[in-house]
Amino acid sequence: ILPEVEMLCHRVTIINAGRIVATDTPSQLRQRLQGSRVVRVQLRGELEWDVAGRGLLHGTVQDVTQRRESEERIHRLSNYDPLTALPNRALLTESLESAIAQARGKRERVAVIAVGLDRFRRINDAYGQVFADDLLRRTAKRLASSARGAEEFAEAPDPIVARLSGDEFMVAIGGVTSAAQVEGFTRRLLKAASRPVLRENARVELSATAGIAMFPDDGHEAGRLVQNAQAAQAKGEALKNPVTGEDVFEMSYVKDIL
Repeated sequence: ILPEVEMLCHRVTIINAGRIVATDTPSQLRQRLQGSRVVRVQLRGELEWDVAGRGLLHGTVQDVTQRRESEERIHRLSNYDPLTALPNRALLTESLESAIAQARGKRERVAVIAVGLDRFRRINDAYGQVFADDLLRRTAKRLASSARGAEEFAEAPDPIVARLSGDEFMVAIGGVTSAAQVEGFTRRLLKAASRPVLRENARVELSATAGIAMFPDDGHEAGRLVQNAQAAQAKGEALKNPVTGEDVFEMSYVKDIL
């Protein structure tokens, strides 16, 4: 008899009263052993009940903890940014293509928003890589929190927040009904990314710029939308007022800076 077991995959078939066998794929189990160590096992066998109602397992149990941990580690490295734990370009592209497919079927729009910190290279050079890395992690958390709490898209699917490289962040969200809706959402992201941070009791001022591309206005596939959003962000940063540092963003389908 196994200790307390939590099913990870529990497709089972009742053959007759009191007798259960696994289906064509082996059930994946998580077995909680004494000592608080968690291992993952693969079970092949049958479960029978005796007259007292106790379950008796007949079969084999194989420890697959290392295999599953290796698979999960490979998945993380392939799909997530190691510095911020946000989705990387590969997972962004996959998720964005799925969002586009859903929007196409519903005749909806998808917004892709590129967000970058202004003068990030100068910040890196002035304060060092350790501070710059910490700033990127803070920015990732700020953007993710701001995107999740957006009132403009309360009924929309969860937004996708990703880091591509350096200070290049990307936010994608479906269920768009108007440009004004996206503008308000983007201003919220910029406000979150631009909050100052402290370094050794000194206040470091930040500013950010965003560029927006829309499906289907600015492209019909993920790669094109990401490129157009990046181009709009670069244009917005180039046109930014160097004196006031006012946060601006460029919508690739609108000709004027907003």
